[in-house]
Formats: sequence, structure tokens, C-alpha cells
Amino acid sequence: MIPAARIASHLMAAVGLASLASTGQIWMPLLAAGGVGLIASLGMDVARARGAIPTPAANGLIVVALAFAAADYLWLSPTLLHVGAHLLVLLMFTRLRHEDSREYLQLVVIVFLQVLAAAGLTFPGAFAAGFVAYLVVMVWVLMHYHLMAEAERSGDDVLPGDAPGGIGRWALAAAAGALLVTGVLFVFLPRMGFGLLVASPQSDIRLSGFSPHVTLGAIGPVKRDPTVVMRVSGDVGPGREPLYLRGAVFDAYDGRQWLNTAPVRRLVLPDADGRFALGRIPAGSTSYTVRLEPIDSAVLFTPARTVAIDGPFPAVAVDDQETFGAPYPARARITYNVWQRPAAGPPPGQAEPSGRLARHLSFDGSEAVARLARDAAAVAVSPGDRARAVERFLKTRYTYTLDVPGGEDQPLEEFLFRRRSGYCEHFASAMVVMLRALGVPARLVTGFLVQEWNEFGGYFIVRQGDAHAWVEAYLADVGWTRFDPTPPSPPADRPWTGPVEHYLDHLRAGWDRYVVGFGLGDQNEAIQRLEASWDASRAWLAGAVANAWALWRSAGAIGPVVWLAVAAGLAGLVGLTMLAVHRPWRRFFTARPPVPQVDFYARLVETLSQHGFAKPAGATPWEFATRDAAHLPWADEIRTLTGYYYDVRYGRRTLGAAERRAIEAALAVLARPAAPTEIGAGRGWSNTTPGVDRPPRPTGRS
Repeated sequence: MIPAARIASHLMAAVGLASLASTGQIWMPLLAAGGVGLIASLGMDVARARGAIPTPAANGLIVVALAFAAADYLWLSPTLLHVGAHLLVLLMFTRLRHEDSREYLQLVVIVFLQVLAAAGLTFPGAFAAGFVAYLVVMVWVLMHYHLMAEAERSGDDVLPGDAPGGIGRWALAAAAGALLVTGVLFVFLPRMGFGLLVASPQSDIRLSGFSPHVTLGAIGPVKRDPTVVMRVSGDVGPGREPLYLRGAVFDAYDGRQWLNTAPVRRLVLPDADGRFALGRIPAGSTSYTVRLEPIDSAVLFTPARTVAIDGPFPAVAVDDQETFGAPYPARARITYNVWQRPAAGPPPGQAEPSGRLARHLSFDGSEAVARLARDAAAVAVSPGDRARAVERFLKTRYTYTLDVPGGEDQPLEEFLFRRRSGYCEHFASAMVVMLRALGVPARLVTGFLVQEWNEFGGYFIVRQGDAHAWVEAYLADVGWTRFDPTPPSPPADRPWTGPVEHYLDHLRAGWDRYVVGFGLGDQNEAIQRLEASWDASRAWLAGAVANAWALWRSAGAIGPVVWLAVAAGLAGLVGLTMLAVHRPWRRFFTARPPVPQVDFYARLVETLSQHGFAKPAGATPWEFATRDAAHLPWADEIRTLTGYYYDVRYGRRTLGAAERRAIEAALAVLARPAAPTEIGAGRGWSNTTPGVDRPPRPTGRS
């Protein structure tokens, strides 16, 4: 049978490899080779495992691994953390031999570093489950390491067999205690504010449509990309008005691309509350929380009518079209809060200046486009009616498709008069140009249409495919107003695994929020909640005591009920006391009773006690046989019986009839009293008794 110590160590190594595999950033051929080597090593016995990789060869493999790590750092891997993870997989091969407890401990350290590297390379919630499995297995392995080290010091074989009964349950209990302690420390230890082993993203998410100039058709290629860009929570939910998050606004069109001709931005510094506010936050404002993935742009996505932002930035840049940005692109996830004022017309004193409106009236289309606009809004009178008429015209007369050829000389005219199909950019661009032909100020806006609700986490998932373009037209009585002329796109085929994906995304988001992103603010909030819970508990207890006293005083009216409650309470108290005294749960943590076949060793110890030689409580069976009882006249029999005990108890052997007879014969010799002159003679030990197949090594102890 494979000893439990080897099973534990190989299971620990498998957890380390699985943790690295969960990151998705380690070479799969290397991980596959590690898995094959792990299985092959587990299938060998200890002697073959040591012979397969002798010590000189193992040292040579270490040199080769270090040389490979140097080449990996110079030409292959993107970060030093990736290099270290690859090196750890290679080093693991050389430590699977279990030459001694020192190599066993080295394997423990290597797997610990693998899990640590996985923590820096990944952020999915699956790592949490892997970490719990690692903690349980690691406690189990360290217990075996302690047994191996003690066996080496006593001269026994480093892997005598299976572990004592109950060690697995004790490992579970110790792991649960460690999780509890580390959880408390995680919550209450101060945050350092930086990560020592966190890898930078291999590449930021590349967004299209948010630079100062955008070619018509730039958004189309990303509409099929399911990459998650952000998650939005707060005052949101299914069934409400669609949420449009603005990223960029364009006011000039040259026939092929859109331009922002006023890109100059002013910096907004934090106020006394730490917010970047454009003014007072009015009553009834809506708040959102945006958790943005690392992107290649400094854009901050916000809804229209944003009045304040709160996030981890030194400042916020804003332009005259109310688009926001950070001073520089974030290289990690960022979370920021946004406040949106109610839709009640333009803020007092903030009507759009006429000079600024002139930029949004510049008509850059052909006469055919202007004539089409007049036909679409022939019966409309007011600017609002004209905008709604053009919106309705485009929604009903044209079709939505992503299959649009690129490189057209006149993409807008091609869309309106020949192809008559396109995606959001074509519809929005056409409406802006047509409204300007009708004298209505209009501008193109690019951003994201928020529409995928995660029912498990209570937030919206925003993907690259949710990139969108729409129109903002200026109406004198209400200010800039959103219009979306794009007809509904065909519903995406949602796989049956959609709920599972949403649940996994919820776990991933929770891990990012409450583990990776847990900071000083969260600690303060946790402490405040703990204090509030304590105050509420004290108030409840005081109220319960007052009610009980009042009930007691009124016991004359409802005496039977009160006395019945008191009797039930006393009965429950007596039951809890009995449980505390007898502690029936101890059976879970108590080692299994010895295998019935090893009862002969108990008879051995009892017989020696009758002769006046008690076995020391701190001595192992081999220590007692080779050290404490070596001077006794029954030394041969004691060693023989101890060898059988190890084979049966730890090797799980089944004794045959001849072996049982040999044991009874040895016990019969022990039962005879020894002459005083024989005490201390010590006849020595020879490996002639069946079943004792390995003599103990010299102990080295006095």
C-alpha cells in the first residue's frame, strides 16, 4: 500500500498545479508535464522513486531549471511572477523522491510558493476554493512531516507506513481553526495599500470609439466581443429605464470620421468630502457604482447629467461636453461612484452658449442627405418633433446588421441610399447630420448601453459587445436630450449555461470586491457594523430582561404559561450541561481504536509492567524496544513483537496463522519470570523472525 505521507504530499502538489492552472496564464504543456510526472511518481514505491532520480541527477535538473528560468525571463514570459511560477513547476519534479524529511519540507515550500504565485496571477473566485483545499491538505502534510522527522531522529524508516488513526480529522479541525484566525486577521489588520506579488495585466482591454477622432465603423468589430469591461450596481435593476454610459462626444464630421474639436479639459480637484463635484448634488439624485476593468483609455464612463464622481484618482478631467476622464489610464481595476441629477431640464444658469451650439450646427453632409432629412421631418414643427421624426424614420426604414464592409469612401451616403443597413454608428451618425440639416444642434455620443442583468449579484454586466453610439440633440426647454435611432438588434442566442456563467461572475466579482479590493474603508465599515450589532444585541438583551421581569410580575394572570416556559428553560440548561460534560462530539476527533490484530502489543506492555518494567509514555514503540528495553532478557522477543506491531498497525498487513503462533510463543516467553542474574544480559537482536523485514537504524540517542 502507498504510505499516507506520500499520498498527502502528492495531493498537495496536485493542489499547487491546479492553483496555477486556474490562472490561465501558465503554459499548459508545462502543467501537463507536471501532472504526468506527479502521477508517475505516485505509482512508484519509495525505493524506485529515489532510484529514478538519483541525487546528482536531481541537482543537475535544478541547474537546468535555473538556466531555463533565465531564458524565460529574457525572452518568453511577460513578468517575473510568470517566470517564478514556471520555475516552481520544474523544481517540483526534483522534490518528489522523498529522500528524507528535508526534501519533504522543500516540497511543502515549493507548493506554498506555487499557491502564492497563483494568488498574484489570478482573481477568479475559484481560487478561494483552491486555497481552502490547499490549507486542509497542507495541515495534513505538515503533520506527516512531523512524524517523519521524529522517525528519522529515532532511527526508524522515514516512511514507516500509514499515519495514526484520526490524523485526517485533526487536520480538518486545525484547518478550520486556521481559516477562522486568518479571517479575523484579514478583517482587522491594517491594509498595506499595495500588492507585493500582484502581476500587472498581460494586456489592457482595448476599446474602440473613445479617442479624439473615430473613423465611422470603428465600433462594429467589437460588437461581437464578449469581454467584460465593467460592472454597474447601485440604483439599477431590470425593468427600469435603460442606462446609457457616456464615454466620448464628437461635434464634427468630415465625411469619413468624427472629431472632437474642443478636447481641452479642466481639472476638478476633490472637495471636502473627497468627491469631484461639478456643483451641489441635488435631492433625488441617482447614484451608481462602476467597477471598471483595466482598459487602455483614461475615460471614465458616466451617465448624462453627472454632477459628482468619487474614486481613487488625484483629479478628474472634464470638458465642456461633460465627458470625464482620469489623469492617466488605470493599470488595475478601479471602482468609482457617480451621482446623476434628476432629468428636470438644464441646470439653472447653465444654458448652452450660442457659440458652443454653433459647433453642433455645422452641416457636413451632401444635398441628398439634407433633402432626405426634410422629407423625414416634413410635418414636424418644433425641434423636438423634428428629432423624434428623424429617429422614427431611421428606426423603421432601415435594418440592423453587423455585416458591413469597410473602407467605403462615403460611408454615410452608402448607408442611407444604397445599403440601407448598418449598426449603431451608422444610425447615430446619420441622425446627427440630418438634424443639423434641419437646424437642430446635435452631437454623436459613444459609450455603452447597459442591459445584461446579473440576477445573483444584483448588478449589470457590461461587455465589449455592449458598445453603442447614440445622439444628443439640444432642445431649448430641456437641454441636451438623448435619442437612439438604432432599431433593436436581433436577440443574442444566450446559451443554457447563462445562469451558471452569471453565478460564476458573481463569485468572481465578490472575490475582487471583498478579498482583492478589501481596504481601509471596508475595515472601518466592518468595525462600525460590529459596534452597531453589539449595541443592538445589548439593547435586545436589556429589552428581553425587562419583558421577562414584566411577565414574571404578571404571572398571577398567566401563571401556567410562565411556569411552563421556566421549566422548558431549565430542561434545556440541564441538557446543555450534560452535553458539555459528556462531550459526544469527541468521537469525531478521537483516533480510531487499534486494529484488533495488534492487541498483542497491549499484552506485551502489560506483561512487562507486571515484571516491573513500564513503557515510558513519551517513547515510541521502536524507541522502547531498541533503547529502553535493550538490556532486558526478553530483548529479542520485544523487538520481534514490535516489528509485527509496526507491520500490522502502520503497514496494514494481515497476519497469517504461523505469524500468530510466533507471536503467542514470544508472549509465552515473556510471561516466564526472569532470574535476577539475567536482568541486563541483553542477548541482542537478529532478523530471523518472520514479519520483521526492516531492522531499526542506530538511534544516535543516549
